[in-house]
Amino acid sequence: MQCVGFMGFDVVRTVLLLSLKTWQFNESVHSRTLLPVFWSFPRNGWTKINTDGSSFGNPGPSGAGCLFRRDDGSFICVGFVPIPYATSLLAETFAIRIALRLASQLRIPLIVVETDFSFLCDLLNHQNSQVPWEIKEIVEDIWELISGIPQTLI
Repeated sequence: MQCVGFMGFDVVRTVLLLSLKTWQFNESVHSRTLLPVFWSFPRNGWTKINTDGSSFGNPGPSGAGCLFRRDDGSFICVGFVPIPYATSLLAETFAIRIALRLASQLRIPLIVVETDFSFLCDLLNHQNSQVPWEIKEIVEDIWELISGIPQTLI
């Protein structure tokens, strides 16, 4: 697995191209629902990382990614990885691990990680002690990565 980061305007081009590919891929399923998306700024001095993973078929072809922004909303970087075959749970977990690896490499001390998967959020905050076998090793890796970052909120 390789995590790819982009800087500057390359990210806009890449995200648009990936969106078009995803739209074309999902067109056969008739999933053309548009939803409003809102983003809130992190606290002063913090970096916000939005993560997401998805699986077509669950399990099926999947992907995981993350987007980093400073407290003023400015772009830092993005990371993503295609996953040949995974469940949505596995893809979402991969996305958080990618985010934390990048945060560690970039030496970002104050991070807020956002995910839309509440089960995973509760699990990583130790509010759920039942770690599914499918993601056990990745969750342990995530906890280790969190311990190496001064302050992390999920």
